[in-house]
Amino acid sequence: KAEAEAKVKAEADAEAERKREEARKRKEQVKHEVEQKEKAIEAEAAEQKRKSEEEKKQKVEAKLNDIAASQTKAEDKKKEDKKAKMKEEKLEQKKAEAKAAKQAETANAGS
Repeated sequence: KAEAEAKVKAEADAEAERKREEARKRKEQVKHEVEQKEKAIEAEAAEQKRKSEEEKKQKVEAKLNDIAASQTKAEDKKKEDKKAKMKEEKLEQKKAEAKAAKQAETANAGS
């Protein structure tokens, strides 16, 4: 009788141990899955942050390019205006010289 009880107890202990081992394995697996999900979330967050920073950087570069382009445009316009003014001044000077030459001719013809 004692032997039968010991056998039943040993089987019950073995069953309890097996269940504890299964529970431990399940717990490990769940822990591992949670860690994997956390890593995936962290990786996604890091990627979003990187994309956001890249977009900001591109916007800043675009603004800087716009500023540089408008400065270049303004400088080009300044140069064009200066050229036009110089042309205008040369034209005025030629007109004045022609007028002076004509007056001198008229004065020489009169004497």
